[in-house]
Amino acid sequence: MKMKQKSLLMTLMVGLILIGVSSLKAQTTTASATLNVKLHPILNIALNNGSTVDLEFSNSDDYAKGVSKPIADHLAVNSTSGFTVTVKADGDLTNGSKSIPISDIFLTSSDGTANPIDGIDNSGLASALSLNSTSEQPIFKSTSCAAIGTIDVLYKAILGSNDFSANSFGSTDGVQTYTATVTYTITSL
Repeated sequence: MKMKQKSLLMTLMVGLILIGVSSLKAQTTTASATLNVKLHPILNIALNNGSTVDLEFSNSDDYAKGVSKPIADHLAVNSTSGFTVTVKADGDLTNGSKSIPISDIFLTSSDGTANPIDGIDNSGLASALSLNSTSEQPIFKSTSCAAIGTIDVLYKAILGSNDFSANSFGSTDGVQTYTATVTYTITSL
């Protein structure tokens, strides 16, 4: 019986060795994975350099000729497609019961300084847009995406003669501040 056990044991050992050698030869030396890159659409707009713009009339020249304030890289945009930026005011500039027509404020946009945007197509857009509170007006348009892009904005105020009499600018009460909210919106093309 010992012989049969030895023989069986030898057969098992040889079998295991052959299986082991066989699996060594059948080892896989490569592996493959599927890599997916999923690009989700983005469309963002934000204000750089603060959210308050002050146009100050401080001398007679300012009242006669108007004032302007350029803000480099005022708007930051991110878009995976072409886009349009529109602007709208919430109403006239107000100070208590007194007001200045929002249409006395003009905006001009141009390609940003820090992160210029490719594919600018401002054809058909006003070179100096008079603000209004009735509808969104296009101020900037690009046919290309902008991973990180900036837009320069020039704010300009030219007060009409009616604004002076209606709002008693001769007041000695100090600086009078008239306020409105301007909202920029980005939409994809």
